[in-house]
Amino acid sequence: MKTARIFAFAWAAALAAVWLLRPPLTPDELRYLSVAWEMHDGNAWLVPLLNGEAYAHKPPLMFWLWRIAWLPFGPSLLAARALQAVAALLTIGLTARLARALAPESPRLPRVAALVLGGSFAVQVYSGFLAFDLWLSVGVLIAWLGLVRAVPPPGGTAPAPLSGWSWFALGLGAALLTKGPAALLAILPPALLHPWWSGARERAGARWLGLAAAALAGSAIALAWALPAASAGGAEYGNAILWGQTAGRVRDSFAHAQPLWFYLPVLPAMLMPWMVWPRLWRRGSIATPRAISRFALAVVLPGLIAFSVISGKQPHYLLPLLPAAALLIAVRLLRESHEPPARIARWALAAPLLALFVNLGFSLGWGTRWTLQPAADAVANAQREGREVALFGMAYHGQFHFLSRLRAPIADPPGAIGMRNWLREHPEGLVALVEPRDGAEAQAASEQPVFEFGTRRLRLWRAADLAALGFPPKTRTAGSAEPAV
Repeated sequence: MKTARIFAFAWAAALAAVWLLRPPLTPDELRYLSVAWEMHDGNAWLVPLLNGEAYAHKPPLMFWLWRIAWLPFGPSLLAARALQAVAALLTIGLTARLARALAPESPRLPRVAALVLGGSFAVQVYSGFLAFDLWLSVGVLIAWLGLVRAVPPPGGTAPAPLSGWSWFALGLGAALLTKGPAALLAILPPALLHPWWSGARERAGARWLGLAAAALAGSAIALAWALPAASAGGAEYGNAILWGQTAGRVRDSFAHAQPLWFYLPVLPAMLMPWMVWPRLWRRGSIATPRAISRFALAVVLPGLIAFSVISGKQPHYLLPLLPAAALLIAVRLLRESHEPPARIARWALAAPLLALFVNLGFSLGWGTRWTLQPAADAVANAQREGREVALFGMAYHGQFHFLSRLRAPIADPPGAIGMRNWLREHPEGLVALVEPRDGAEAQAASEQPVFEFGTRRLRLWRAADLAALGFPPKTRTAGSAEPAV
């Protein structure tokens, strides 16, 4: 009990270091917050919005949850971050339930599986980062629990096909509404390989028919949003959410392209500190049923291959696979040597303590350098004065909208020709010009202060003044301050 209290305190301290000290990061966190803010401000539920346009890169479930959390007291970064911690707790709790369903005769396994997952560095860190993957893990785990209920392993509970396939459909639908078809990479492999891990041989036709019906029902849940949203958002948006984004990310990622082997070192790092515990690698026979190890392998191996084949890669994309990996580790820890859970719990303390150190260091030493709040406030003041605002030098991904609760779009003209045209058409407009921090100084002082963030700085200009300096230059010259566009 004492170890559990220390673990909870260390985790809470690690989260507090993020919640109280670190500003939301650009581009991802600010983009997602701005989408939810624009939906909230426009009372939009069907089509996510970013900078006044339909946002097709992510489905709406996480934005819906934030909107619901904001209804009582208005938009809040703290509420969004608290919901991320809720997703982490749900993921840990559902992992324990999955361990109980797969191995009911191993009473210690659920607790150890929860300790392994909660005590992994990835869960500790990403419970403080605004991303979709922990909520995706919740939907995936609900689908897995339904699958195990419909097709239990030997020694498990009696099959409950109706309720099991219903939960599978619900989890699949929620996962699809969280991150689209990427959910299938974690849900389909154990479903298709269920004869191998469950050992079920009877009524095979009924099981495959139930799986097909549940998959169709889960897809129907997602399509109940996607089809009306495609109609409301227009042809381009409809094509993007129904096909374009998924196909593009598989063939040639729009962002985060990495080599095929990228996840091979990433997955062990996410499972620290367990991967360096010598007791994990000692020999010994496994006392838990074979079904649980086979189920976990049916998730991790196909999922890791599938995620590796996809061009776009980020470490947090693997979060839905971690519950299954935690089951594999828990099984090895509970060999016939009977590893005491108290010792496992003490080892789990390493993750929140390391996360606390990392979060504090990043928040105090680096994260505060990335705040865009002063620049966003200046942009908001310009919009309240009726001035048009444009961002030059970097793509606009909602960096200002949530921070200062903007209600008007930011212009993001493409290329040098687009910027010249905008400057000519809006001489009294305000330009937020992003430059390298170590670049050459501007030729004249701007009417507004300079805001530094990360390795760059943002300088505010009256459009006519910037145009008078000949910006953007027609050709790049040595020492030019022209931003990359």
